Amino acid sequence: MISTLLFAAALTLPQAAPVAQAPLGQDPVAVVAVDESIQQEIRAALTPSGDGTLPLADLRALHRTRPDALVPQLLHFSLRARGTRDAMAFGALVDRLPLSSSDVVRGVVPFLESEEDRVRSRAAGTLAQFEDAGPNRPPRYEDYAELVRAAKRAGEAPPPGLTRYLFERDPGQALLLFQRVHSTDRDERRRILWAEHVLRDLNFRKQHAFPTEDVRERVDAELAGLLQGSWWMRLAASVELERHPEFLRPEWRRRLESDPVALVRERWSTPAETR
Repeated sequence: MISTLLFAAALTLPQAAPVAQAPLGQDPVAVVAVDESIQQEIRAALTPSGDGTLPLADLRALHRTRPDALVPQLLHFSLRARGTRDAMAFGALVDRLPLSSSDVVRGVVPFLESEEDRVRSRAAGTLAQFEDAGPNRPPRYEDYAELVRAAKRAGEAPPPGLTRYLFERDPGQALLLFQRVHSTDRDERRRILWAEHVLRDLNFRKQHAFPTEDVRERVDAELAGLLQGSWWMRLAASVELERHPEFLRPEWRRRLESDPVALVRERWSTPAETR
């Protein structure tokens, strides 16, 4: 993979200046605490042995005995990077260790709840690399499904950072994910499927400069329907309306500004009101 090849080249480079996003000595907010012993194991694994291979046995053993411990520490290592090699360690080690995309999701998602912009940004960028998205292919959200189901089983909403990330990255895929988890009514599921199709078609047309006049009435109807639905339907409509403000009606804006769910209203409220 590209990250592995680049990392192999980076092993021969002298340590570069600290990366801008991670000031030296400054740890991220402890959403997941730094484990200094694992940090030392990661650094040791980045030093090639005599035959040029990386000594990964200790990290493999750690993943076998503590499967949820390694990925968060890899992200911490990336956030504390002191040079090019450190910054590339996450992708290179994930490539070389028995880590799946679901392992990465479970380990990185908690960092989306950080109070620090740089930590949330790094977490989001890391997750995006494992979603198999393409120019005309939406991100794959299957690895997030169990997290959303677990929140439902607990009678809770998913963590706000995760929910915000999913809907802002791709509101259509997020809408379908929450539909699969939360909706049991056949007619409602079909309505949501159609709404997602109509809105994705709108995005496709605008992205490629195709006419949209012939779909405006259809889009308007689907947005109106979503705004009458559950909070996650309203959230999808909210994100789409922010992207396509030409469809925003004054009465819809007033409704969004006063929505009982903070995630829905936050993009329409002033900062004080959102807090």
